[in-house]
Amino acid sequence: MEIKNLINKLHHRYSTSQPQSFLALYLNDDTLQLAIWQVVHHQTTLLQTSRSISWDGHSDQSLIQATNQAFTVLTQTLPSSLVDQLNQIIFGVPFSWVDQTGDLLTDKKQLLKSLCRQLDLRPLGFALILESLLLYLQDQEGNPVNALILQVSDLDLHLSLVQQGKVIATQSTSRTDDFVADFTQLLQSLVSSLPPSSHLPNRTLLFNNHHDLTELAQLLNAQEWQAQFPFLHLPQI
Repeated sequence: MEIKNLINKLHHRYSTSQPQSFLALYLNDDTLQLAIWQVVHHQTTLLQTSRSISWDGHSDQSLIQATNQAFTVLTQTLPSSLVDQLNQIIFGVPFSWVDQTGDLLTDKKQLLKSLCRQLDLRPLGFALILESLLLYLQDQEGNPVNALILQVSDLDLHLSLVQQGKVIATQSTSRTDDFVADFTQLLQSLVSSLPPSSHLPNRTLLFNNHHDLTELAQLLNAQEWQAQFPFLHLPQI
């Protein structure tokens, strides 16, 4: 489900004036992060976020244990009246969790069903993490995003071309020990998938949910990207 549709669904569900809270679980293949959101008068606000917690990326038990750990830490200082409300959850998932139609892969769907069953949670839906980021950036900056966006995890890299807030193309690769070479490969694949006259935006954003990416950004900034790829202006990472 697109993030805008998911948020509209939540606003419709929580149409009363009383604050309504729910959980959001952001998942990668190696870490997860849990957050508490609240809807009041059709406004959605982030209340609290857990630290990132590692899990094995494939087993029910590891996902349940890590989510339960995040929930315990996240709610230990909250009033019981709020904690008791937290039985509904939305999921933020990476590209690797969905098929070409945008639906969850069967094994991932079973993982989330098992999690909800074991922790007595009611699923509200899911959205790609990138969609959530684009909506947040547009809200903060006041304009649709035009950028290359690189989602970084310990295992994979996902590079997306975003124009006017829309994802035009995405390429993915497994990580190696050479981050610059991995990024170069992604750029080459991305450019090859575009019409010959296409140009790349000069803005590149790196994101994930647990690492400081400053060092990786510095590695990319040290390269002569404009000489190799169709950037109209000097790239800013």
